Amino acid sequence: MDEHSETLRDMKPVISIPSILSKSNVRLLKAAILAYGLPEPTFVLAPIAFALSYGYFTCLEMNADSESIVVVPNCGYCFFSVDVFKLQRNKITFLYSSITDGVGGRSLTYLMALMVQEQCAELSLEEMESLPFLRLLDQLDKQKKVLCTGVVEDVSVNLDDVLSGDEDVAVTLNYKDFINRFHNDNTMAGVFREGVKAAAKFLESHGLKADVIVPLGGSMRATFLQKIVKEELGGAVSMTANMDEEIATGDARISYLLAEDKGLAFDARLKGECVFASGAYEERIFAAEPKEGGVFVTCDEEYLECVKSHRYKEVENEEVAKERVVQDVKKLVEKTKEDEATYKRVAEERKQLEEKVALLQVSEGLSEENRQELKPVQFRLSQPAFYTNPDKMKDLIRQVEELIRKVEEVEKHNHGNRPSVAQVLQQGQNFTVSSEDSFFIETQTAHTGSLLFWVLLHTPEPLCLSNLFRFVFSPPLAGDRHPVALSAPLVTALGEQKGEEEAVELYALHFQGVFGFPEKVSESHQPFCEVYYSFSPDVPVAISQRQSVASRQFRDDYMYSFSLTLNDVVTLRDSQVVHIAAEESLVNQNHVIMTREEVMECAAFLLTMQIQDVDKKLHRMRIEGNVTAVAEIYQVSRSSILDKKEPTMELLYEGSVIAVESHQFFILDVDIESAEIVYYIARRGNCLSMPICVDVPNKQFCRM
Repeated sequence: MDEHSETLRDMKPVISIPSILSKSNVRLLKAAILAYGLPEPTFVLAPIAFALSYGYFTCLEMNADSESIVVVPNCGYCFFSVDVFKLQRNKITFLYSSITDGVGGRSLTYLMALMVQEQCAELSLEEMESLPFLRLLDQLDKQKKVLCTGVVEDVSVNLDDVLSGDEDVAVTLNYKDFINRFHNDNTMAGVFREGVKAAAKFLESHGLKADVIVPLGGSMRATFLQKIVKEELGGAVSMTANMDEEIATGDARISYLLAEDKGLAFDARLKGECVFASGAYEERIFAAEPKEGGVFVTCDEEYLECVKSHRYKEVENEEVAKERVVQDVKKLVEKTKEDEATYKRVAEERKQLEEKVALLQVSEGLSEENRQELKPVQFRLSQPAFYTNPDKMKDLIRQVEELIRKVEEVEKHNHGNRPSVAQVLQQGQNFTVSSEDSFFIETQTAHTGSLLFWVLLHTPEPLCLSNLFRFVFSPPLAGDRHPVALSAPLVTALGEQKGEEEAVELYALHFQGVFGFPEKVSESHQPFCEVYYSFSPDVPVAISQRQSVASRQFRDDYMYSFSLTLNDVVTLRDSQVVHIAAEESLVNQNHVIMTREEVMECAAFLLTMQIQDVDKKLHRMRIEGNVTAVAEIYQVSRSSILDKKEPTMELLYEGSVIAVESHQFFILDVDIESAEIVYYIARRGNCLSMPICVDVPNKQFCRM
């Protein structure tokens, strides 16, 4: 903090405070700020900060005879207030204020907690310790916005780390049930309604009418609170203000206007009551009348009485309380330093743990049971609570180390899909060599094409390192070779998988492979080919890093596809993140490298279509479908999509089409030639959708 002290001293912060704070509360707050070494602030009541954010430019531009009455219901964390002020040319006048303590956004969270308790007896609000209870309320706060707006009928809530033993809780909260409970609880609905009624009564008694009603506070997004405001005040609610940031914006505007001396002045009656200035501001910002060209903030006497009547009681023994505040701040500063050191250590442990988990994921000794054990570890590792909690990190390290031990034990005695040493020795022709030896093999075989041999390496224990080497025998006839080719992958976004914290986009990579078969393929002479992908641009790639690719045959072509998550792509350091290979032998293979940019540029593009009304005689069909954005629809021949050449594509449709929400709907009538497999692709810029193919004469349609 010392290195920034000079900069901090030059700052002139303005901080908004709730109207309910007493003068002694404000002085204690100021003492705490100064104890942190921060500059001396100026405090203003939150309604004043909002008024200058919302109405400053309006006041500068209004006609001299115009005025506007603004009513501001504010549902804060633990209070509910209603303020009324009037906007005029170069003037803001506060007329009325009421504030109710003990009811606010947190009350709605408590109501959600009661509903959770009914579904999960272990979450007894009376028996829970304070820290887990606060974590429970904090996680419910994140779902409150969804529940209170009534957009969905049922809201699923996943509660993490609120029970002992790291057990998670999943509950479902119903919107109608929540609303009924709210209206049946007079300590909530009744208090909210009385606060708005009092403001309505004030307006009526003074012959005023609300020109605009502006809700503040995140909880005022609740439709049932807005309904109460509309019913009592008889006007529409304006959602033009930023509920969460408008007051902070007002603080920044006040700070700027005062620092630059832009004509902002406060009525002297507000001094020490609604505006608590300090330093150079204390003398020059208060005035008895407006400054020319600026904005003057004033109030009626009735407003001052309202503010005074709703304040907390003054603190007794203020000097003793002040000393206690200063000591508490010093302890917090020391605790913060300790927490920072702990955070750095835990962050380093977490980084090392992520690397171990990444290696575990590709380990050939990882069984399906181990993989299921690893999933909750990965989930917990992604939660913010584990970033700074050393005890939780220690427990995660223990779980991962135990998994590593299990996997190493499996790898020691079982080589996964590879055969054991005994099985290899029984297969016939094999060679035993030392790992540092180089060797050349000559053998007689009637096999043509490629042949896979197992190789055993001498190690302290007889481990089988099979499938690490491939040996190729040149066939007597060149025609017996099997050409291997892969098309460039076409990337498609499959959608979003919603998690507790964020959405994870899924990408599908679709591509095709062609293997030229001999005219006669017998059971004894089947071509061998393996297709896999990995997250490394290296060629060749270690077998442990390979991921097999799903395939299916369509005539002589093989269709391949696999899916990646967003995390698969963005967390990798290499720019060339996906390496795809079709390998028949060591010398007969084909590789495709996909970059991170190629994957992510096509992240939100999908072609879907249905092929209908195929007329075999006329070779015409009707295609109906949609694309996620305006795109061109192309017809591509079977040969061009599989070659490494620039495809010859016939443009069938381009431009805007019928808009249905976020999709674009189209209908095409297409003529195609007989006995031809035709592919249809949508393209937007350099981004291609996955291909859809059709074999018209046989009415065999396929979609990848």
